[in-house]
Amino acid sequence: MQQEKPKICVLDTNLLVDDPEAINNFEENDVWLHGAVFEELDGLKRKPDKAYDARAAIRYINEYAEKGWLNDGVPTPGGGKLFVGFTLDSEFDLLPVGLEKNNDNRMILLAKKLQMANPDRQVIFVSNDIAPRSKANACRIFSEPYKHNLIDKIYTGTKIIDLV
Repeated sequence: MQQEKPKICVLDTNLLVDDPEAINNFEENDVWLHGAVFEELDGLKRKPDKAYDARAAIRYINEYAEKGWLNDGVPTPGGGKLFVGFTLDSEFDLLPVGLEKNNDNRMILLAKKLQMANPDRQVIFVSNDIAPRSKANACRIFSEPYKHNLIDKIYTGTKIIDLV
């Protein structure tokens, strides 16, 4: 029986805000971030409801950057690697006509380029936002939500109140 090759997971910014340590949760699979993720995280530092998590995600990515070159891949705890990649505006012709040159579509474009460069590996666009996942699907790229942190955010239904 032939062993399945590790997957390539292209992460959307929103899941890093939901779980700044998400990079560690993809086991032996390679994790890719588009350079636009840094721009989005930097912008979110100014939004009160997202600032803490955006800063935590940036610090966490920086821990990887201190271990090696992100464009070459830095090992993750599960045996995969973290990479940062970029796309050119001229490469948008790989996607269907009509998609704007915005950050979500740049991440989808990165997934498309990786899919074309690695036909023997499954490429998955991972996002908690339905619209980019649907666009990825329309571009024939597998997409799925990030599920690892859902249990931690469920309200238990109990609260301790001290009555003085």
